[in-house]
Amino acid sequence: MKVRAGSIVNPRTVLFAIASLNLLWFLAQSRFIQEFGSTSITFCVVCPWYWDLNLTSPPVLSWFASILLLSRRVTRTAAAVLIAIYEILEGYSWVSAGNGFPASLFERIEIVKRLDSIAWWELLELQYLFAFLIFIAATIYLVAGIIRVISDPSPKATYV
Repeated sequence: MKVRAGSIVNPRTVLFAIASLNLLWFLAQSRFIQEFGSTSITFCVVCPWYWDLNLTSPPVLSWFASILLLSRRVTRTAAAVLIAIYEILEGYSWVSAGNGFPASLFERIEIVKRLDSIAWWELLELQYLFAFLIFIAATIYLVAGIIRVISDPSPKATYV
């Protein structure tokens, strides 16, 4: 049996690999901070998300949505879309706390510009940007799966 590179390296597996590495990094960072009390985080606006190790943490949700996306079923792809929508709305409410979304977004950009050194991978906005990428991929796969189910209602058509 030959395995094509396109069957292994596709958007689903790339998103899963990124989400897995992101989750591992998140778990390593949160454990490091909790056990050793390090103050290595330079941008303390995102400090609370390191401490929040539960099922609604952005890396955990992204990882779970990418697993659902890997399953190639229409219903699970729809669940991945819903998880990504929840995560995007959570990010929107996090960024827009206080002044509203546009003003708060520009305020956050100014804070980032004023800092001398910042590790860009520590920014919480990247978690929500990754959720948006999962949302786009899951929506595309969901629409393709729905079209496939409508055109061929057999049980095999439920695979995306």
